[in-house]
Amino acid sequence: MAGESRFRSWLTRLTGGENHPRDTTEQNAISSTVEAVLHEFNTQLGAAYLNAVGCGSSKTAPYSTEQIIRMAQEPMRYITELRQWARWAYYSNGTVGTAIDALTSLHSLDYIVTARPKKSGGQRKGYRTNADRMNSVLRSMRYKEVIRDAVFHNANEGMYVGYMETRTIPVERRLALTDADINGITDINSAGVNTVVISLPIEYVRIIGRRNNCYEVAFDLRYFDGMLDDERKRKLRGFPRQIQDGWEKYHNGGFENGATWLRLDWRKTIVTKIKSSQNDPYGVPFAVAALDDIDYAKYFINTKRHVLDKVNNQIYYETFPEGKDKGTSALSQKQQENQHNTVRQALTQRTNSSGIAFFSLAAGTKMDSLPVNIDLLDEDNENAIKEDVNEAIGVGAAALSGSSSTSNYATAMLNLEIVANNVFTWIEAIVEELNKCLNYNVIRDNSYRVEFRVLPITFANREKQVKYFSDLYARGKGSLLAWIAATGINADDYLSLMDLELEEDFENRYPVHKTSFTVTGKDAPDGDVDKSTSGDAPQNASTASTTANNGNASPSPSDT
Repeated sequence: MAGESRFRSWLTRLTGGENHPRDTTEQNAISSTVEAVLHEFNTQLGAAYLNAVGCGSSKTAPYSTEQIIRMAQEPMRYITELRQWARWAYYSNGTVGTAIDALTSLHSLDYIVTARPKKSGGQRKGYRTNADRMNSVLRSMRYKEVIRDAVFHNANEGMYVGYMETRTIPVERRLALTDADINGITDINSAGVNTVVISLPIEYVRIIGRRNNCYEVAFDLRYFDGMLDDERKRKLRGFPRQIQDGWEKYHNGGFENGATWLRLDWRKTIVTKIKSSQNDPYGVPFAVAALDDIDYAKYFINTKRHVLDKVNNQIYYETFPEGKDKGTSALSQKQQENQHNTVRQALTQRTNSSGIAFFSLAAGTKMDSLPVNIDLLDEDNENAIKEDVNEAIGVGAAALSGSSSTSNYATAMLNLEIVANNVFTWIEAIVEELNKCLNYNVIRDNSYRVEFRVLPITFANREKQVKYFSDLYARGKGSLLAWIAATGINADDYLSLMDLELEEDFENRYPVHKTSFTVTGKDAPDGDVDKSTSGDAPQNASTASTTANNGNASPSPSDT
């Protein structure tokens, strides 16, 4: 079979049967590719999952500190190793994991929809229809999950590549599933959805250029080489149609000159990267600058645990009473053995259970323990090392956990604003790519461009942002939709509630309480709200009694 022949040729390349010259960067990428394929072939599990679990459970870093420093100086050359290192740091270092999780969930991702004519003075015909279509698609594709997933990939891998698929995928209706069936989370999530964003494995994607100021990428079809036919079919169902068709052509020998890379449609790809220039083929993981500090922090904690193990497993020694001659004992060999066994049994019993251990020793016997230096257990040392990691990644400890020996609330909020501004640049790039794909594949209107824009709102600055939009609306000519969106409520949802309340006549059926905050002079004839001028205002008992007795005419102490 052609599949078996291709597998044998792949295995020959893996074992060194073919030796083609490649540059260092490509060698690194392909070696990682082969390793990932081996994981999937042998275990039927995703390579990304195994890499994450393997790196997360490892107590030691994948590379030494010297290697980290050398690789960080040439990130484009050692990008595969740096990504592996960054994944290990995320799953093994609490500071990095918490920081990246905070970056992912920092912004509320509230948005507005706008229409911009492609020509000056152009008409916005059909804007309402296309705006509704944009809102509907964003809801169906769960845009917040897409953006947060992209931020997560950018932080951990330095780069995100997604593919927007707009075809309808047949719904899988089988109730009984095998282990192989349930491994494909992409297949399950994308079933029956008209518009879905599929995240592509980053180790098999490379930026090859720019078109219309957008990144153009290619996908390495060798991703499927090491899989069995059933596994490959299951995997392909979760990939875009373009990659499925490209694999069929590649598998049947339709690619010339041994080509293995497939150019993807730039109008359907969502490509963003961080910490690198536009001309670089890869992005750099968020925590690269802190990898050496992370390694040292891990080494320190492991050493601290080793010291604690020594404390919990303290070594005791016994000195028998000295005899007449130097270096001899007053006890016989049998007496020494009996006393040694008695002491050992008592110490073992005391260690393994609670209670009182009692034993007798011969006169002159001395007992002591080997000293253990516990200075390393001082929490100040560990806190200082952890804060070095915070400083290296640029997210303060006070901003993450609210506790820091060197920061206060003001500095924590300032740091949070700086981090939020940085992450918002990532989100803006992701939104630009999503707007590109949505306009080319969903809106398809040549007269104007419909876009959604995420507002720069976080859980920490929402109150301030709402006030900004409120002031714009009250003092100038601000947007009601933007004001509503800033509060965290979808503007369309809010307006639909208002329409419902108007249709149900809430204004008259449920009038507001008449107070000084809700009633003005316009609500009463001649502006007499409290009826003080007409004399018909209601009086309480005390007022009525004073009026009847002419109490106000009586002299008061101040009049005398």
